[in-house]
Amino acid sequence: MFVLMILACSDKGEELQEPSVQHYEASSLITLEDSGMEFEEGYWVRRTMNPSENSIFEEFVSSIDGTLITYTYRVDIEAKTFEIDFSDEKYSGNGTFVGEGLDWSSWSSTSTHRDGNYVQSEDSMEAQGIIQSSKVGYSSADSVDWRLEEELLPITQEEYEQALSLFEE
Repeated sequence: MFVLMILACSDKGEELQEPSVQHYEASSLITLEDSGMEFEEGYWVRRTMNPSENSIFEEFVSSIDGTLITYTYRVDIEAKTFEIDFSDEKYSGNGTFVGEGLDWSSWSSTSTHRDGNYVQSEDSMEAQGIIQSSKVGYSSADSVDWRLEEELLPITQEEYEQALSLFEE
């Protein structure tokens, strides 16, 4: 009987630890500091929050050519900090967050490129699940190179899959 109770409690705990997936359409505006030139970029994003591993995995697929960029956030829940692993391994990053577990209301990070350039990012989860992001790219000499404003609007899994199907052939 005691073993059954332990198993029942264990099963319930595992149910609560299931990953959750969110899908977004992202639009970015990048402004080069020296020239003032602006570029727009779009992405389809899948964000998987995995409480059993204290991690968040983000996949950004370019809406132009289907290029995939991934980010893994390894989270220290108690310290409210995280480290970021980039798929291209050219950057390393870390940051802090406000929130409980993987349910964050805001987060900030610094990511450093192998060449010494770095990016400071401020992100927030707004009403209706919209993510707002502001990033500033700096040279290794600490001068501003570019600024990025990004908005991630929630979409359905079906909309996400339909968008990605454009790149399948």
